[in-house]
Amino acid sequence: MTGEPAAPPKPKEIVTKTAKGEVYDAPKDIEEFNEMAKKAYKNGWRLMCITSIDKGEKIELIYHFDTQKFVLYHIRYTVDPAVEHESLVDMFPSALLFENEVCELMGVKIKGIQGKLFLSRDMEGMHPLRKSFKVEEMLVKLQGPPEPHPIKQATKDDLMGMAGKTEDDLKEDDACDFDEEEVAAKGKKDKAPAKAEKKEPVKKEADEDEKEGDA
Repeated sequence: MTGEPAAPPKPKEIVTKTAKGEVYDAPKDIEEFNEMAKKAYKNGWRLMCITSIDKGEKIELIYHFDTQKFVLYHIRYTVDPAVEHESLVDMFPSALLFENEVCELMGVKIKGIQGKLFLSRDMEGMHPLRKSFKVEEMLVKLQGPPEPHPIKQATKDDLMGMAGKTEDDLKEDDACDFDEEEVAAKGKKDKAPAKAEKKEPVKKEADEDEKEGDA
C-alpha cells in the first residue's frame, strides 16, 4: 500500500443508454432537476426544444437534449402552472424561445420570462394550447359580444309586397292551378303516333283502255 489517499468515489451516472438511443429521467423535485440540467450543460449537450403536456391541474415539461453521441436525453418534470418554475436561459440561451412559448401558450410561470413573443397583448391571460381554452371566449374578448344581424329575416308579407301581390291574388293563382294528372294524360295523348289513313288503290290505265274499246 502507498501513502496516497484513496480516490473519491465517482458520482452515480444519471444517464443510462437504452436500446432505442433515448433516455428519460424524471426528477422528484427542483433540486434534482437543477442537477440534471447542470450535468447536461457541463457535458456540452444541446437543448433542442421543450415539450409541454396539459395534464389538467399540472403541466408536464419535457426538456430534449442532444448528447451528440447518437443518444437523446430527456428530462420529464411536472410543474404547477401557478408556481414559478426555474429558467435554463443562463445555461442554454436557446431556452429563451422555448420557455416563452411554454409561458404564453400553456400558462406556465417561469422566472425572468415575460411571455410576450407569440401572442398579441389583447390575448393576455389566454393560453391557446390548454385543454380548457375556448375559442368563443377569445372572440368575445377580442371582438366583443356578437351584434344582431342588420338584415332581418324576410316574412311572407315582405315577399308579397316585393312581388306586388295581395292575399286575393294568391287565391286566384291557386284557383288557376292545373290538375297534374290531367296534364300528364294530355301530354301522353299528344305524343302518341297518329294512325295511318287508308288510301284507295289507284285504277290502272288498262281499265280505261277497256272502257274505250267497248265504246
